[in-house]
Amino acid sequence: MFVEPELESGAVRADPVRTRQILLSLIDNALKFTARGRVEVRLRREGDARVRFEVADTGPGLAPDEIAQAFLPFTRVARTSAGTIGAGLGLSLTRSLAQLMGGEVGAVSAEGAGSCFWLDLPYDLRGQVAGTSAGGA
Repeated sequence: MFVEPELESGAVRADPVRTRQILLSLIDNALKFTARGRVEVRLRREGDARVRFEVADTGPGLAPDEIAQAFLPFTRVARTSAGTIGAGLGLSLTRSLAQLMGGEVGAVSAEGAGSCFWLDLPYDLRGQVAGTSAGGA
């Protein structure tokens, strides 16, 4: 996992349980669809008021129309989902949860080269993680 050094201060402004649920779903999909290669998780700032979690893989990749289809409820991409289990709800649910927290989920991909699914959430540069203080541990 790569965490951008600028994220040593500040805090994501989102529900931690739902954020974890989204990230686990994205990581689970990356692992499920990557038979060979790697899965990477990265965390970086996206401007001054957003943080971006990225889950990148070297799986089969998706065409632009397949990305749009993957976010529809009860829909699975036939080319890549053969032999895998699921109801086709994961990505549509992650998108809804992200939007409820003021965030966004999306993806960039190239067929045959892998995908990068991302989650953007509100970020406060001066915020503190619950249970911490500015004075240290």
